[in-house]
Amino acid sequence: MALRQAVSTDHAPAAIGPYSQAIRSGSLLFCSGQIPLDPSTGEIVKEDVEGQARRCLENLAAVCEAAGGSLSDAVRCTVYLTDMSDFARVNDAYGSFFEGADAPARVAIGVAALPKGADVEVDDLSLILEQVASLRLGDERRTRQLRRRYLALFLAGLREEGPPLPGPPPAPMELASRWSPED
Repeated sequence: MALRQAVSTDHAPAAIGPYSQAIRSGSLLFCSGQIPLDPSTGEIVKEDVEGQARRCLENLAAVCEAAGGSLSDAVRCTVYLTDMSDFARVNDAYGSFFEGADAPARVAIGVAALPKGADVEVDDLSLILEQVASLRLGDERRTRQLRRRYLALFLAGLREEGPPLPGPPPAPMELASRWSPED
């Protein structure tokens, strides 16, 4: 895989400016913000704010799938709202996408305006590890913990607080040997 690879899908709206739907760098997927655009028409979905949030997350899910992952691989999301009084309603819609799973870290930011008059926008950073994702441990929670531990090791290498992780991610069993329940 190239060091930096653009990700694109017809199942999410095309970029409306000079940017990619997402960039994958190794196991990290950096998704651009998604506003509630219908992928088939490119028009804004002007439903209630919950419907807009669902459309944003459906678009993000499509981008994650095009990169070989899923929205459940998200480790951090950012939600942008033009009206913070909508937070609880957006939170309900957002929560429905992560039921039964550890939800990613999240930031909610109030903004003055969003493109095309949208009321909400969502972006995400995902960790996609084919080796760990395909590992059949029978324990979904442990698999998520392994993904998070790998991300911590990867980011420590980027910050030069630890050894860099050269090349592809370590094999699942090597990663599992580095992992401990206290991490």
